[in-house]
Amino acid sequence: MIRRPALRRVPDPARGFTLLEVLIALAILAIALAAAIQSAGSVAGNAAYLRDRTLADWVARNQFIEQRITRAWPSVGDSDGTVTMAGREWKWTMKVSGTPDPDMRQVDLKVSVKDDPKAGSLATLVGYLGKPQVTPGAPAP
Repeated sequence: MIRRPALRRVPDPARGFTLLEVLIALAILAIALAAAIQSAGSVAGNAAYLRDRTLADWVARNQFIEQRITRAWPSVGDSDGTVTMAGREWKWTMKVSGTPDPDMRQVDLKVSVKDDPKAGSLATLVGYLGKPQVTPGAPAP
């Protein structure tokens, strides 16, 4: 008997991928896309949260500056109100308390979204107001 050498199969370039190779590639692609979508959602959520915190901080600063500009000497106690900024309603609460110096008041401001009580306080500001000085000949504040 004559022994013939074994024929070697030459890969056919038009043969394509096996079903197992295609399934593994699809699984890897699905995992990568799921991670990308989750990351994009997280970025969008953080951007909205940071926007709200920034606006709430501006509301708190505006309320404090308003107290300084009007040169009002606020009485000790709590007050609250609402204000519109950037098309949204914001609720602010202000707690005025005394300090060891009788000519100074501590002002604690907290700001939250008016219609979203679960969000809690988005910004907190603590500031101090000095008693307005009366100059001779000027009307008292």
